[in-house]
Amino acid sequence: MEEKVRATGTVVTHVLLLGIGLLLLPLSVGMLLSYPHEIFWMGLLLLAACIVFFYSAYTGIKRGRQQIQQLQQVQQQLDKVQSVPFQEATPLTRAEPSFPETPLQHEAFAPHQVLARWEIPDVQWQAFYKTEKQKRFQSLWIEAALILLLGTVLLLIMRGADWPTALIISAALAITWWVLKYLLHLKVLRSSRTVNIILITTSSVRINDQLHVFYDAHVTPAAFTLVTESKPAVLEISYQWLTGRGATHEELRVPVPLGKEEEARQLVQRLSAFLP
Repeated sequence: MEEKVRATGTVVTHVLLLGIGLLLLPLSVGMLLSYPHEIFWMGLLLLAACIVFFYSAYTGIKRGRQQIQQLQQVQQQLDKVQSVPFQEATPLTRAEPSFPETPLQHEAFAPHQVLARWEIPDVQWQAFYKTEKQKRFQSLWIEAALILLLGTVLLLIMRGADWPTALIISAALAITWWVLKYLLHLKVLRSSRTVNIILITTSSVRINDQLHVFYDAHVTPAAFTLVTESKPAVLEISYQWLTGRGATHEELRVPVPLGKEEEARQLVQRLSAFLP
């Protein structure tokens, strides 16, 4: 997922939490004013929930804004690298805050140090996009169908909804999921440029103007793989981050220009050396 989308999503999510807290606050105050009525204790619990919402919103919005600021700094640095021949590019380092202590904290690891600069001609990019579209569309339709089927069944069994209502609600959820996945994973791959520029660093990949981070304070890489069966070859980067329900995984697929397969293979070995 593009870093800008993730950071913006963090801010929007916690702004919604702030809104929920503001909506519940007057209700909790009204319950507290009913003392010594028994509902006072419910108001006390509701006030505690509001405090949790406010604290989570504050920390989340602050973190999201920091991510956006760091993203802008990295983008500016990568703009400088992209504007000069790759041989003249200097290693990049990200500003504070620094990364947490993890197995990736190796003495040779420098965040956002540029490792490769590839130029993908439009013909090769369109071939990559065609392959990705076929792959992504297939998975999109399967996921949407599962949401439609399971959502309908669950609403019928657990909520006692009638067939039309359950089908309409499930269809709305499936369509929303399909559109969001398309916008986040497929539409961003469209390009009308004559030459597409890819910058690969120790912790991110910039494809044209879009920065995808696979290692920072919140995201850690899981595997680097070179797929040579497709034409052009594809560099697969799997990474994950923790949520309230456990680890969430994501995969970034980067096209490799013809003739750069050996460089990509060496790149995979170098990046994999930092893995746990």
